[in-house]
Amino acid sequence: MAAVDYEAEYNLRARVPEHPEFFARWARDAEDYRAETLKRGRAELGLSYGDTPRQTIDFFLPEAGSEAPLALFIHGGYWRALDPSSFSHMARGLNGRGFYGETDDKVVTDAGFILIVAFPLFVFLMSMLQRALEKRKDARIAAKKAHVSNAQWRGGW
Repeated sequence: MAAVDYEAEYNLRARVPEHPEFFARWARDAEDYRAETLKRGRAELGLSYGDTPRQTIDFFLPEAGSEAPLALFIHGGYWRALDPSSFSHMARGLNGRGFYGETDDKVVTDAGFILIVAFPLFVFLMSMLQRALEKRKDARIAAKKAHVSNAQWRGGW
C-alpha cells in the first residue's frame, strides 16, 4: 500500500489554484455583511472568551427576536490563515431564517480535537442505544399483549 501524502491531501490551496479569488470574494461578502449588521445594531464583533487574541466570537443577531436558536460556525483555519471575520457572511442565511449566528476562531487543542471527533460518535452511539431500548420496550409490550390474549383464549388457565 502506498504511503499517503498528507501535504497533498490537505493542502487545498495547491489543489485549487484560483483560491485567492475565492478568499477575496469571501472577504468582500463578509465585510459587507458585518457593515450591514453593525449599521442595524445586530452584530457584536470581536467578543473575547479567553486569554489569547484568537479566542474571539463574532455574534450576529437575527431580526426574529430573542427566542431564536443559535448556530455556531467554528473556523479552525487549518492552523494557517483566515479568521472569523473571513466568514461573517455565513451567518446571513441563518439570520434570515431566524437563527442567531456566531463565528468563532478556536485554537484547537488535543483535547478539543478529541472532543470534536468523539462527540458525533458519542451521539451516534447514544441514538443506537436509544433505538435498541425502544425496540426492547416494544417487544415487551407486544409479548405482554400476546400473553394476555392467549390467557383469555384458554379461559385464564
